[in-house]
Amino acid sequence: MIATGAAAKNPSLAWALAASALLHAILATALIAAHPATPAARPRSYRVNLVAAPAGVPEAGVLAPTKTTAVAAPAPPPTAPSRAV
Repeated sequence: MIATGAAAKNPSLAWALAASALLHAILATALIAAHPATPAARPRSYRVNLVAAPAGVPEAGVLAPTKTTAVAAPAPPPTAPSRAV
């Protein structure tokens, strides 16, 4: 199809979209072709056994509280009630 008149002077948006689609298709093909066929070698995995203190005797219920000495805080001095006006 031959464009005549005003259409020949002003290229339409279709040409720009076609060129953009062609460029993206070429770039996608290049990236897919450049991708290696086999995955890279991965390091070997190994198992680690973390060692902690030996397990204690299992007990049911509440544990015995530890002995602590509680020091009572002194009571604050009483303040005079304020009168709202």
